[in-house]
Amino acid sequence: MPIVVTYFAECEFNLQTFMEKHKRTLSEWAINTYLSKDATITESIVEDIYDMCYRNNIKLHSKFPKEAAFAIFRPYLKYHYANKSVSHLLDCFELYNPYFGRKYQIPDGKILFDDRHLPFCKMKNEFFTAWNTKTFNRMNASKYKYKDICCISLPPIENATYFDVEDSSYEEDDDDNYDDL
Repeated sequence: MPIVVTYFAECEFNLQTFMEKHKRTLSEWAINTYLSKDATITESIVEDIYDMCYRNNIKLHSKFPKEAAFAIFRPYLKYHYANKSVSHLLDCFELYNPYFGRKYQIPDGKILFDDRHLPFCKMKNEFFTAWNTKTFNRMNASKYKYKDICCISLPPIENATYFDVEDSSYEEDDDDNYDDL
């Protein structure tokens, strides 16, 4: 029997009592259900991902594969929906790869997206411990100084031409050059 039904029975099937007593559990359950791994990726979810990223200086290209964005940002979105602070985690995410989400072309003409990132658990448990410290500020100041000892950011992909996020001068005529990752 689902735990929610047990909780409801413990509240003598009084909806008001149930909602007051288990508000946090119900909220977590709703978020986890809405953002389950096999959830339908709605436009609303995609907009929330782009908004969350935009507010934290992560520039996702408009053609970045929605499935990949959902898979990568799903745990961050759970924090966001639960009104937990996600900005510090996304600051670390952006520091690790300031080119994440950008469209680029490699010399053979293939179009790809920079999707290099650390897994959420590694970001949460290890990487962000330096957030908002002098060390973090030094790393952030050295973000594009790849030979600096304080730089921990990934450099751009070698021999790739990056397109601006809002660049409309490059139009894809056929989907053969477009890799949906």
